[in-house]
Amino acid sequence: MVLPSSSLRLDRALCAELLESPDTFGSVILAIAELTFGTEVVWGSEVEEPVDPLTLIRLLEDKFGIRLPEQSENKMNALLTCVLTNAFAENPDAFRMSAMALADGDTGDVADTLLDNPTLDEIQWAEFEIGLWRDDDEDVEYSPQVMNILQAIIQQDAVDESESGTDDEPTHMLERLKLFNQQLRYCGITPAQIEQLGP
Repeated sequence: MVLPSSSLRLDRALCAELLESPDTFGSVILAIAELTFGTEVVWGSEVEEPVDPLTLIRLLEDKFGIRLPEQSENKMNALLTCVLTNAFAENPDAFRMSAMALADGDTGDVADTLLDNPTLDEIQWAEFEIGLWRDDDEDVEYSPQVMNILQAIIQQDAVDESESGTDDEPTHMLERLKLFNQQLRYCGITPAQIEQLGP
């Protein structure tokens, strides 16, 4: 069931402020989009395809009178791709770029990005955001190619911890969760309500 936007009383000015910020999470952007334009526009239906990401960006910009930052466009594109397809779990390049994009909106230069791996924090955050929107009952099953990347990242993380002499380096996950909940509340959405959104 999808809650109508009127029942959530989204504050237009506060939503516009969030949409203009490059620090706003992709899930907050998509929640605002769905509650403003409806499920069918964002996610499609059995008889209709969803609007393409570029069109959705323009709809948000026209509706709220803002310009969506490039970082926010990257987050939204990554999240839509990962929710509507299995690219995150199956495609190594999509896995790398989506994890980095969802964390801070930075995909970098493609030639360089494809050589870089995301951090464990970034992967954990990507799994959290994607999981909010997917109805999968089971854990993500990564392809062998993606598993190879993930194992390499885990091994490198262990080496880094060993060299630094500590295993309690601060994680960004809790910081992101706190900011995520703040952003939802700021525009009038609760974590419980966001669980009712999505395809």
